Amino acid sequence: MVDGEVIALDDAGEPDFALLQDRIKHRSLPGQTGFVYEVFDLLHLDGRSLLDEPLETRRHLLAGVLRADPRVRLSEHIETDGLAFFEAARARGLEGIMAKKRSSAYVPGGRTMAWQKIKIRPEQELVVGGWTPGAGKAFGLGALLVGVYEDGALRYAGKVGAFMGTSRGELQAALQPLATDTTPFDPPPPKPVAQTASWARPELVIRAEFAGWTGDGKVRQAAYKGIDLGKDPRTVKREVARA
Repeated sequence: MVDGEVIALDDAGEPDFALLQDRIKHRSLPGQTGFVYEVFDLLHLDGRSLLDEPLETRRHLLAGVLRADPRVRLSEHIETDGLAFFEAARARGLEGIMAKKRSSAYVPGGRTMAWQKIKIRPEQELVVGGWTPGAGKAFGLGALLVGVYEDGALRYAGKVGAFMGTSRGELQAALQPLATDTTPFDPPPPKPVAQTASWARPELVIRAEFAGWTGDGKVRQAAYKGIDLGKDPRTVKREVARA
């Protein structure tokens, strides 16, 4: 039993989240391989659980059992020069790096301080609770109204109004079946926002890139990156970078 992540690679061989979204929608062009499964951990082998084994032991065993396949590959890692690795990721325009303690166990369904996601650009999963109309080419969808869960309630976290390519049409199609007459946010968004808003059941999770959080807990200069398929909305919390 392995753990990994499905990715889509662009023409330069770099992972591209927007391209992944397109290929999920069966838009691969002839000759494209579609997806690659990037494997990074081994949980179970030959009837034995490896969850409590050190990461470096699991990685060594994984390298020995993974079969060669163009659709599956072992994720690479380095053991030193983390700062240089981070700068290399920045130069390549990647989202960030993962830092893992070599002696760490595998913790199913949980977060651990032994594994740290170090982002180059702030990114956040957000729950869509409604939208506001736009004008011109943005008619019908000017911005998404998004939130995060806190103490069991969906808190309003601002707007996402920068989209790419055909995203508006795809989002409109995804939102129409979720339309509802009441706001899912608690407390409701400010009156100037609510006056023109259309509400949606909080079932759609997106990924957005943004400049940071404002003092009152809103995303700043947020840009839509794609729909996070299969994500449970109630697990979406506010993420704050650690020093």
